Amino acid sequence: YEKLGDKMENANRAALFNATLSKSKSKLKAAFEARDLMDFTLHGASKWVRTLTSIIPFSNAMLQGKYKLARSTKEHSEAVATLAGMTILVSLFEYFMWGDDEDWDSRPDWDKDSYFQVKIPGTDTRFKIPKPHEFAMVGNLAWRGIDMARKNDPVHGELLASAVRTAVFREFDTTPLPHFIKPFVEIGMNENLYFNKPIESKGMQHLSPENRKSLYTSDTAGLISGVLQNIP
Repeated sequence: YEKLGDKMENANRAALFNATLSKSKSKLKAAFEARDLMDFTLHGASKWVRTLTSIIPFSNAMLQGKYKLARSTKEHSEAVATLAGMTILVSLFEYFMWGDDEDWDSRPDWDKDSYFQVKIPGTDTRFKIPKPHEFAMVGNLAWRGIDMARKNDPVHGELLASAVRTAVFREFDTTPLPHFIKPFVEIGMNENLYFNKPIESKGMQHLSPENRKSLYTSDTAGLISGVLQNIP
């Protein structure tokens, strides 16, 4: 699995290396461009940034992605604008195609923001395609704006503002908490910070701790809960 992942990750690097080599005839330049495609070894010179990236998983990957996008926007503005426009068009196509479908509309916001859902007409079969990072946000804002205008409901102004905040937060998800502390903070707040929803519903909070489970609660979690409940 790791070898397959490495091959898929390096496919774009190899293609860029060959393309640059054929143009510049310089192996050094080709190697630099291939590595610079997404160089996760970059950490910056700021001490506080290095501290954050060392304790918060994937924060460096997020920062490098935004840094690379900013550079690409400056150096290849037409290509970036084309990709952003294509993402908006695909997002709007999905919305107009399935926006009135009950199954599509019942999807949680985080799922709509993260995946394109393709449903085979006349069946219940559907599959998801991950949306591209960075560009997904402009597509999500586009279809949500159209959704608010179509429904012409004052309440949807608040929902749109909430959705925008959630989309931006999810795109720049850098909660300054080490992940070994984050679960305890979420439990104390009773909120999943990524999905932006309560961990336990209001209905569950009226039940005794040992009965706060659903169809999706694993047997292992139930067993651990029972053991912890009996600890004096």
